[in-house]
Amino acid sequence: MEEPSPPTSLPKYLEEGLPKQDTETLHEIRNYVEALIEYRDQSVDIEELPKTAEPVDESDGA
Repeated sequence: MEEPSPPTSLPKYLEEGLPKQDTETLHEIRNYVEALIEYRDQSVDIEELPKTAEPVDESDGA
């Protein structure tokens, strides 16, 4: 089996650093990345927003 190629969007410091990690550390990194994605994808509870919060207009393609 051939070593996988990193995505082109991966920063160079990660591209160079990740292959140097042992398997256990890579599993820990994967678990962290999955938890981080889950955290970022969660919906916002309107009740938790500060009263001064205002809607963000994302219609500009951001």
